[in-house]
Amino acid sequence: MTRFANLAAWTLTAATAITMPLASCASRGGAPSQERLGYVQLFETGQYTAAYEQASREAEKSTGTPKNEASLIAGLSAQALNKNAEAVRWLKPLSTGTDPVLVGKSNAALGLIAQERGEHEQAAQHLLIAGEKLQGDEAARSSMYAGDSLSVLGKHDEATAAYTRAQQQVVNDGGLRIMVGDRLRGVVPTKVATAPRQAPVAPSSLTVQVGAWSNIATAQHQAQKVASKGQVRIVPILKDGHRLYAVRVGRFSSREAAEQVKTVIGGSAVVTVASGE
Repeated sequence: MTRFANLAAWTLTAATAITMPLASCASRGGAPSQERLGYVQLFETGQYTAAYEQASREAEKSTGTPKNEASLIAGLSAQALNKNAEAVRWLKPLSTGTDPVLVGKSNAALGLIAQERGEHEQAAQHLLIAGEKLQGDEAARSSMYAGDSLSVLGKHDEATAAYTRAQQQVVNDGGLRIMVGDRLRGVVPTKVATAPRQAPVAPSSLTVQVGAWSNIATAQHQAQKVASKGQVRIVPILKDGHRLYAVRVGRFSSREAAEQVKTVIGGSAVVTVASGE
């Protein structure tokens, strides 16, 4: 089963597609190699197994920046394939380096993995670092997801600060701006007495399904179209005995949050349980 990384994702999404811009190589003084063009393209088109194999081979034989960039794609591909132990192995060494892009993207992915495991202290730490190192909407998603983990931990003042920072970081994503604003209105400072909040459903049990297609290329195309809306992934499912490829966005602990993203995506998107993942 596959799970598309972002940042968040982010859509950390998600998580979102968290890929290295091809221009980054040129900015460091060189044109992208054919190998790099290959595994980045494989990742961006949802071919995570092939991207992982090619990027990990490149990382093993390279040094310096090429090794680090290949390690990032290997880690993100492993995360998309739900091989979180492998993802952590590739991403962890990048999380404390000197390159702000590599540090930001690796911490964003590590934060989402920790959040999925229920390790919210660790998730918040990684995502706060990502929010500082990344730029624009990527930074905003990281800060927002950091706020989610802080909120779960009962650190409502810190969560509010993270959401406020996320609100200031949003640049282009209107749906993200709505989600951050809704979170800000829902965070209750610890000093204010209120009625108990309704218990959420099981963490990350809901998702927004954009659609399901029999052709994986079609699913990959649809996934790219909604990549900015959150953590997108392609999940093989069975329906009436036929294999389909479902495009899903985000993981949500409340139906209200899922419905908000569904509204932003529009079309025939539906809120459903994240089964088969």
